[in-house]
Amino acid sequence: MTDNVNHPAHYENGPFECIELTQLYSFCLGNAIKYVWRHKQKGKPLEDLKKALWYIDRAIENHEYMPSYEPGPIAWKYERLQHEPNIGWSRFWMFAKLGMLPEMRKSVQHHINLLEEGINP
Repeated sequence: MTDNVNHPAHYENGPFECIELTQLYSFCLGNAIKYVWRHKQKGKPLEDLKKALWYIDRAIENHEYMPSYEPGPIAWKYERLQHEPNIGWSRFWMFAKLGMLPEMRKSVQHHINLLEEGINP
């Protein structure tokens, strides 16, 4: 049985729960990660990706810092996400691990463009 309060299924579709990663970041960056993570699970992928883009833009405007991670527990999480078929988006997760906000933004925008063209990446 799904527990939509403590363990929502759309946050448990990867190798660990989404909150284990999002809680490490600012509100805007955590939300951007959350919307990318779950965009395929809630039935409105384009809307969720546009929300992710909005949060990334806000983080860039606010000069928020996205730390890069060397080998260790957090880098391991990103490496797992890079190879997770349920979530996909290996380039986005690689850029997030490296702390590259502009490249994360480009990755999200690219997928938005594909969806708007009717291509389901």
